[in-house]
Amino acid sequence: FGHFLLGGLFACLLLLAVALLLSLPRPRPPLGWWQKAAFYHLPASSFPDSDGDGWGDLAGVRQQLDRLATLPIQALVLGPILERKGANLTQIVPAHGSLAQLQALGTDGRKRGIRILLELPPWEEEGDASAESNQTV
Repeated sequence: FGHFLLGGLFACLLLLAVALLLSLPRPRPPLGWWQKAAFYHLPASSFPDSDGDGWGDLAGVRQQLDRLATLPIQALVLGPILERKGANLTQIVPAHGSLAQLQALGTDGRKRGIRILLELPPWEEEGDASAESNQTV
């Protein structure tokens, strides 16, 4: 009779331990960088003008990176700078700069702990998506 009582007590304790473990809150998965980052949105119309032509450009933004790095931000979201014809993600409006200038901005931003993100405009021309533009995504 003693073994039966001891076995039943052990089974109850085991069930209680399992129930207790299952009722504990599960740890949350770690947040992605974008879920805890502060973003700064800079519309293309507000870009600093580096060459005095009256249009803000990527070179002007790049010149201001040291100043932007003093802000408590982790990412800079650039307003629409892509050409609206077609859906090619490598064609930048020439007044705003070139792909090489965007790459240089990304490199310099990374050195300062600022990620550079692009705001993607909606494209009205659905049928104009070429195979080349689909590969750039």
